Amino acid sequence: FTGKWMMLSSFEYTWSTMLHDTTGYIRLAQNDPALHYLPARRLFGDNGLETSTLWNYKLIGRYLLPYDVGMSGSWKLQSGQQYGRTIQVAFPGDGTRTVRVEPVTANRYPNVSILDVRFDKSFRFGKAGKITGMVDMFNLTNSGTVTAFRLTTAGAGAYPTLYREVTGLLDPRIIRFGVRYSF
Repeated sequence: FTGKWMMLSSFEYTWSTMLHDTTGYIRLAQNDPALHYLPARRLFGDNGLETSTLWNYKLIGRYLLPYDVGMSGSWKLQSGQQYGRTIQVAFPGDGTRTVRVEPVTANRYPNVSILDVRFDKSFRFGKAGKITGMVDMFNLTNSGTVTAFRLTTAGAGAYPTLYREVTGLLDPRIIRFGVRYSF
């Protein structure tokens, strides 16, 4: 923070690799000496490995206006999570299992963009300290990006679950008022 302003920017790229059980054999109970063949275990990923990626960009800034009025903001843009479609399959002797029918990299949730701002005003009371009033506005653009939906199609009864049925949205615009006392 210099000259009454500051700015910070960052970019992050991550990848993760999941290892699935590709043997198809498990013990049904902890003390079970026998290995049981469960074919649903072999249907996940190529050779049991799946790699997915995410990226995230962030820009933060603050400027101090006259009369100790502060203005700051942050903008974050992040990639959506990768996913592959799944279905539920009944296997004889193994029950119903969720089985991936697409690689985990086949699809991606929408990118999420969030703009947050803050305005604050400080009042100094000599050696008694300082009081700062703040107004924060989160998700200023009121983006309604989908953050979660069903990845599985299941059931044909009265309440079937539908593939890509929305189950989560980005929180709406929120305004918060606050007071901080520093001594």
